[in-house]
Amino acid sequence: MEEQKVQGSEEEIYSAFYFSCESKFPDKSPYAVTLYSPGGVESHVPVTQSHTVINKSKTSQKQFLQVCLSPSPSPMDTAAALRENLLFHTFLGVRTILVYSVSLPPSVLATINSLRSRARLNLAPWNPPPSLPPALTSTLVAFDCYHRARHSHEAWMVLTTDQILLPRISTSLTEAAKQLVQGKALTQGPNPVPLKRFCSEYPTEKQTRSFNITLRVFESTFYNKQLSKDENINLNSLEASAGARTASGSDLLTVNEYGACDRHDFSATDKDAQYEPDTLRLSKDFIQYYNKYNKF
Repeated sequence: MEEQKVQGSEEEIYSAFYFSCESKFPDKSPYAVTLYSPGGVESHVPVTQSHTVINKSKTSQKQFLQVCLSPSPSPMDTAAALRENLLFHTFLGVRTILVYSVSLPPSVLATINSLRSRARLNLAPWNPPPSLPPALTSTLVAFDCYHRARHSHEAWMVLTTDQILLPRISTSLTEAAKQLVQGKALTQGPNPVPLKRFCSEYPTEKQTRSFNITLRVFESTFYNKQLSKDENINLNSLEASAGARTASGSDLLTVNEYGACDRHDFSATDKDAQYEPDTLRLSKDFIQYYNKYNKF
């Protein structure tokens, strides 16, 4: 480490530090550095990667949905969850995904490149001030997502890495989109889609023991009814449906959120535990898709 004094104003002198290191594992490279100040404030510095993301899927026709994945509020490694999210959404038929992130690890960038024939995946660098409140982060991401979608898509939605939009009846979001349009289910503006919180504290699905990979969308089959009550994620429609409504978005779509609920008193027999193994109907086809496009 090398320190260099930098002159600011007459009263201020700043210290600039240069870090260098030699990797023990040549095939591994860091994708971010986290700095901690004495006051407990964290700041993240991305490490530039040499990977190039290529997109070949170009069309002038409006796509139905643009999904925007908001940046993770934690410095914890979310590579596995992000890869699973991208793979599952593209498997279901989402053709445009925008990823907001301080930096992305090589495995995620490699997976994005492997999906370039399936969808348009864009990266949005995210380097805000460390003190940016979560509510303001959500507002800024939603504002940017809207402006990127309004001329090329019929609808847009902001999700986290832990949230996946799923069709409730059909086997793909492409089919669900057709049902939404035919049923005049969307009004211009926000349309609430029910959110279900699948807590990792619940027992793991027994049927997944024979799977050769670990995937949260199949292992977590219990959601908490109390924590999911009155929770929604907005599907924002940019166009109004004409005619009488014959279907509802909440009947055709749901958002599943996977992760820890910070509760240690859960069991499968709780009154608030609801067993819903609906995603398992997609497991056979998705595992083949995952093994083809997932990269490490």
